[in-house]
Amino acid sequence: MDLIKIIANNVRIQRQKLGWSQEKLAEKSGISQRYISKIENDGVDVGATTIEKLSHALGTTPAQIVSVGEVRVTGEDAIHDVDAAIDALKSFRKKIVIDKKLTIKPVAKK
Repeated sequence: MDLIKIIANNVRIQRQKLGWSQEKLAEKSGISQRYISKIENDGVDVGATTIEKLSHALGTTPAQIVSVGEVRVTGEDAIHDVDAAIDALKSFRKKIVIDKKLTIKPVAKK
């Protein structure tokens, strides 16, 4: 998985955690709903300013938007998101642990 897909997944997951629609994120971030849809669904190559606006609106940091750290999945997209997260983690050659809540976390190096 490339960085564009990681950003798309992280934005969607964080937005859904907040219970927000794309329209609400658009309102909070100053980015159009249409562009947010493209980011989440089409994997648009976004710039630093857009990442900063999204992270601020979502109450997170730019680093968390672009990271492969902890990813929580729920709902119908769970299988797709787990597969995507596993692919991303494999590409970064990190070991993973999947707990009963389908939380994927990097394993600390020993």
